[in-house]
Amino acid sequence: MGTEALILGQNHGARDLGRHPGQRHPVVFDTEVGALFGGLLDAILHEGCALRVPPAPAQRPREQQPRQHRHADPDHQPPPEPPFEPSRPAFHAGESIGIRAIVTGSPVLGDALAALLGLIGLTIGAELMVRGASRIAGRTGIPPLVIGLTVVALGTSAPEIAVSIEAAMMGRESVALGNVVGSNIFNVLVILGLAALAAPLAVGSQLVRLDVPVMVGVSALPLVLGFDRLISVGDGIFLLLLLALYLGLLSRVARRGLPDPIAVSPFKPPEGLPPPRKAGSIEGSLAIDFGRAVAGLALLIVGADQFVGGATGIARAAGISDLVIGLTLVAAGTSMPELATSVLATLRGERDLAVGNVVGSNVFNVLAVLGAGAAASGGIEVPAGVLLFDFPVMLAVGLVCLPVFLSGSTITRWEGGMLVFYYALYVVYLGLNTTEHRYQEEFGVAVLGVVLPLTVILAAALWSHGGERRSAETG
Repeated sequence: MGTEALILGQNHGARDLGRHPGQRHPVVFDTEVGALFGGLLDAILHEGCALRVPPAPAQRPREQQPRQHRHADPDHQPPPEPPFEPSRPAFHAGESIGIRAIVTGSPVLGDALAALLGLIGLTIGAELMVRGASRIAGRTGIPPLVIGLTVVALGTSAPEIAVSIEAAMMGRESVALGNVVGSNIFNVLVILGLAALAAPLAVGSQLVRLDVPVMVGVSALPLVLGFDRLISVGDGIFLLLLLALYLGLLSRVARRGLPDPIAVSPFKPPEGLPPPRKAGSIEGSLAIDFGRAVAGLALLIVGADQFVGGATGIARAAGISDLVIGLTLVAAGTSMPELATSVLATLRGERDLAVGNVVGSNVFNVLAVLGAGAAASGGIEVPAGVLLFDFPVMLAVGLVCLPVFLSGSTITRWEGGMLVFYYALYVVYLGLNTTEHRYQEEFGVAVLGVVLPLTVILAAALWSHGGERRSAETG
């Protein structure tokens, strides 16, 4: 291309500067090497820091330019050389290249920042809302058990609920659906797997073992309700009614069957709750608690809006569908609070809480998150791929853990690593499926050939550990 001046702009390609004199362009480069470098620079700067390029001076054709004859004149002084200038022009006065200009000028960078800030807002908002609502409930005389099973339980799923409702209201139903399915798969395979890698997980709680069959049954509901390719408004209301029944059953069983239900409940109220008081004996700090809850709710709403917008923007820029971004990025992002809670609980020796957090979160994701999303959006369409693959995978990961939960066994470190390995295979398959890779079918066959035997071995090992534990306890 020689020394032609190239202009690299958004969706403009290369243009001759001489053909568009005085036009506003982002960056000017004089060589092909500069053009290659400019492609990277323009992707970052985009149009947020556009430069005003002066029109190139018109040049005559080489054969028409008059020849200049220089005479040897000892008194002739050559003109001073201009100072060194970089290959691209400097910014004009009054134009700045601040952080905001760079961020707003780059779609991908701006979307990534929006998603990150939205995730931070979701996490902080959920914490503020749970603490504020829990303290309000405690001051009004509600027992801590009820607080743990309602306010805190809903609070742990607050990011998922906010994101799913926001995505559904924005017309991104695939993000809402992928968030539910992806979060449940992430919770079991990654959170339980990493918690087991941190320390072997021994499950002995009656409450947790009661919840596991409920979790498996609830995981089958999307497959049944979505068989007609639609999670309707009626289906969403039905799921919300099941949530109310589940909370009532959980509270009743915990009161009757366990001496200290809070010690083994999947959801613990925050520390520092005031003692239960009679109605009417509310202290003046109630306004502070109410303000904390309202601020948390506001952060949830704003954070959900930014997170969904940023995540879908990244998906569009990368050519990824909303469903896949919901199954992976959105699901993993909204599950970060559960991941931190479970790993910290495991390191502190509260392993029942770590397992109960995952089980309870999966139940709430289907009943509360999917139910609220379907009811608020007028229904969520179910793609054929989700119905035939992702829904069965969500059900299968719950079935894999049934032996350890029902037998009161232990999830060892190698078994936890196996769960994380399963999730890695799942993500790779999603990537190949999205890009329509030519080795997609071969990879699927290979995964089935590896996963099925490993699953049988894993289930047999878990059941064997449970039998040895039961024999040791009876002997």
